[in-house]
Amino acid sequence: MSLPLLKTGIFTLFLFSSSYTCHRADQCLAKNDKRGFNNWWLATIVLGLIFLAGQVNEYATLIQEGQTLGSSQFMTAFFMLTGTHGLHVFGGLVFLTIVYIRSRKGQFNAERHAAPQTASLYWHFVDIVWVLIFTIVYLIP
Repeated sequence: MSLPLLKTGIFTLFLFSSSYTCHRADQCLAKNDKRGFNNWWLATIVLGLIFLAGQVNEYATLIQEGQTLGSSQFMTAFFMLTGTHGLHVFGGLVFLTIVYIRSRKGQFNAERHAAPQTASLYWHFVDIVWVLIFTIVYLIP
């Protein structure tokens, strides 16, 4: 059994790209460019969804191959680590979506931005954690 390094690597690029779009959204909000903020923020959500869909697809493939949570110690660790991360990505996407909806209603600007800033920090943290998980689970073995 081997994990799909190339496929997961591609989905990882989507997640890392979402950090860039999130950063660009932050820059737009700092300049009171609300339209730019909304566009970049929405791009962040879409890229995060693509990453999460890739993880779900990987799980489905592994389960079809008979690799489950109890198959081996490695698979237990794999599903626990990546599943916990996926849950945090999902939570981040919910947070990003709530901020997006509120932003479309004009609730944020350069002076009033605590929620977008917090969501952005959380999203970058989730990306940094994935660097560690991807390295430990996919690259080192």
